[in-house]
Amino acid sequence: RGGQFVFAVMEDVGALNKCATTTGCDVTQQLISDLTYAYNTYMSSPAYMTNNGHPLVYFFGVDKYTIDWNTVRQSVPGNPYFIFQGTSGFTHAQSNGSFSWISVNTSNQDDEGLAYLDNFFNTAQNYPNDLTIGSAYAGFNNSLASWAGSSPKIMKQHCGQTWMDTFGRTGNHYSTTNQLYAIQLVTWNDYEEGTEIE
Repeated sequence: RGGQFVFAVMEDVGALNKCATTTGCDVTQQLISDLTYAYNTYMSSPAYMTNNGHPLVYFFGVDKYTIDWNTVRQSVPGNPYFIFQGTSGFTHAQSNGSFSWISVNTSNQDDEGLAYLDNFFNTAQNYPNDLTIGSAYAGFNNSLASWAGSSPKIMKQHCGQTWMDTFGRTGNHYSTTNQLYAIQLVTWNDYEEGTEIE
């Protein structure tokens, strides 16, 4: 986006958990309510991420629940583009594109997830009309996060090389003549990772 700072809403499964466990609460309607609030509160900002006038909305883990995506599409104001996670995001109901994330190999802390990124970008080439949002990350270590439990996930940073390698992987699949729509920097600030990158 030309170096311009933009932001977008990501609906995380955690936003739907309470509704899913409450008798009489409809998860599809809760999602519509959340996205309507997001539209009214954030999507009119000039810094909000759009494509051809459509605000982008990302979804993370919401397929844990059964959602009527046709109803969501018809009910949410602003005609947003729906962006889902991973390679399956390209074929998801009502999808306008997909974003890559991070894939931590719990049996090998040195694995930077480059094969995951290659698979995502190779799949994306089959959907040239969909938006593709790549990812770059410094590594992953949730051992200090309250939600990590007794088996933390760790991807070593390799003194910044993981950061450089994941950025560089994009160049294996995209160029000035075949540009990636956008790239996101994957961080969790539960253990100050976002602050480190800043």
